[in-house]
Amino acid sequence: MKSADVAGPERGRLRPWKPVVALLVLAPWAAECSWGGFAVTDFPVVILFLAPLYGGAAVLVREVARRTGGGWPAMVLLAGAFGIVQAALVDQSLFNPGFLDDTEFADQAQAAAATLVPVFGFSADQAVTFIGNHVLLSICAPIMLVESALRPAERRRPWLRRRGLSASVCCTCSAV
Repeated sequence: MKSADVAGPERGRLRPWKPVVALLVLAPWAAECSWGGFAVTDFPVVILFLAPLYGGAAVLVREVARRTGGGWPAMVLLAGAFGIVQAALVDQSLFNPGFLDDTEFADQAQAAAATLVPVFGFSADQAVTFIGNHVLLSICAPIMLVESALRPAERRRPWLRRRGLSASVCCTCSAV
């Protein structure tokens, strides 16, 4: 068996699916529920529909960073790329000045208008807020929490084999 076919050396008691499942559940909760975006009763629906998007992306970001040896700088950069894709393409909040109009954040419209970048058609304030929240809440915080529950040696190892990594890519891309 090639070394690239395994997620790392013998792991002892670590079950690779446990941290993956934890990240799949924690990422959508952190992204959408932790700040009050959804009620606790809506959490099963959030998991069903948003775990592939947020959880899949968090698993993918972590696996790519750990496999390439990029560590946290790579995770933050990849999370930033996810944040841009999410805010610009998936929910299109970045280019929709009225995105927050019918929410409790409607009062932020004035700050968004004040930082409008006309050439690109988005608010610098909303870009920092939306993309930054995806970097911190959707990806990095869940990874950090799950990894902190592992032994130090297990934190830097990939969790998935090639098949699991491929499934993660397919899951995340289909959610986008």
